[in-house]
Amino acid sequence: MQAFAAGALTPSGMTIKITDADQKGISANKSLIKNNLTQMIVTDKELYKNQGYTEGEAQVKAITKAYNFFSYNQMPFNILSIKDPSSLSKLMDDSLNTFDGKTANKEVTILSYQIYSPEMYKILADPLYGYNFQTYINYQVLHNISNPDAVNQQNQNSLKFALSTEQNYYFSKTTTESLFPTFSLELKNAGLTNEANQIQIESGNRPEAFTIKDIEKGKMPTIVLASGYMKHNNLNIGDVIEIPSTPEANVILSPDTAPSDAYFANGIKAKIVGSGQKYDDLVPGKKYIPYLEEISGYAIGYVDDSFFNAIRNAR
Repeated sequence: MQAFAAGALTPSGMTIKITDADQKGISANKSLIKNNLTQMIVTDKELYKNQGYTEGEAQVKAITKAYNFFSYNQMPFNILSIKDPSSLSKLMDDSLNTFDGKTANKEVTILSYQIYSPEMYKILADPLYGYNFQTYINYQVLHNISNPDAVNQQNQNSLKFALSTEQNYYFSKTTTESLFPTFSLELKNAGLTNEANQIQIESGNRPEAFTIKDIEKGKMPTIVLASGYMKHNNLNIGDVIEIPSTPEANVILSPDTAPSDAYFANGIKAKIVGSGQKYDDLVPGKKYIPYLEEISGYAIGYVDDSFFNAIRNAR
């Protein structure tokens, strides 16, 4: 299906046997291939005509699909010899029969556009989707999210989707002895407990809610760290780490405007209440540069969504 996104002409990686062990052609498979190609030509011709091509132009573009199939499989296909539907049919038969009695267990590649039914092929060929099944799926999911009532009218058992985004801040700390980060933290929101990509707690607890009022009370925010960083640095639940400040934060924030601004402009101490991580974070993120940073100094941490919103609002 991924190959389909390349314009419906890329080999799918799937193959079908066209000769058996006795070097005899398998007529059933040849008929299947021919019927599929014939249907695709008819479908393509109709699609091209709907896009404004003339009868002749649509015919040539559609037959080119068949030519690509035979070319991929190194079978002769003289497209110039096609005069009418009967000559096209004979040319296909001749091409598919070139392996009869010559090569045992011969297999040919199936083009990705052959995998779909003609109905689905027409849908994906719509300019809205551009032959891309991922675009089609994304469109349908977002359509269901934005029109849940209409979806439920069609199927009372259908699911309602909740659209959520993962927030991410990158903090780093350097020293006078090093130009490169000695500690880097990708800070993320823990998210809801019913999300597909929810945080998996290995030990301890999820981070607690933390708001502006908690700052004024002198309360310390809590954080969950990926266990790899904790093991590298001999950290335990109950220990305290510092979320570094960044030059960006110091420039943007004005410590004189509000206690929250002053709080976020400096390093923030956070108490470790658990270890764990999300499935998407099993490997370092895009910010991590392996030849500049030691893995022991790279951490992924999760805080409650309320704390993350407080950071975002202050910035």
